[in-house]
Amino acid sequence: MLTRLISILAWLALPALLIAIIDDWFLRPMRRLRGRADPPLVAVVYYILPVLLIAGVLRLLLSERLDFSLVLVIVVALSGLIWLADHLVFGPRRQRAAQRAGLSAGVSAGQRAGPDGAVLPVPPMV
Repeated sequence: MLTRLISILAWLALPALLIAIIDDWFLRPMRRLRGRADPPLVAVVYYILPVLLIAGVLRLLLSERLDFSLVLVIVVALSGLIWLADHLVFGPRRQRAAQRAGLSAGVSAGQRAGPDGAVLPVPPMV
């Protein structure tokens, strides 16, 4: 009974994950800029997504046909594809949007832009 429930929740994780990714990357930023809240269905997806992902991991670990090296290769490949998409598509868009907004686009994570646009170092947290 429990394995059947875990299996159903694991299969529901894929569409919920796709909905969350598409919403978070493409739709949510515009909603936030307009000051709107998340729609109820999307809010429910965000709340149940951790449970569904845990069920997916449990199903994977309880499977007798687990090839962990394949899982690692898939995770690395997906991470690389996401990085590549960010580097080629989303990064330049962010830079253009920052330049249009008058912000310094060349500021890295360890720096911040001053009032005149100069790059200032941020002291490390202790």
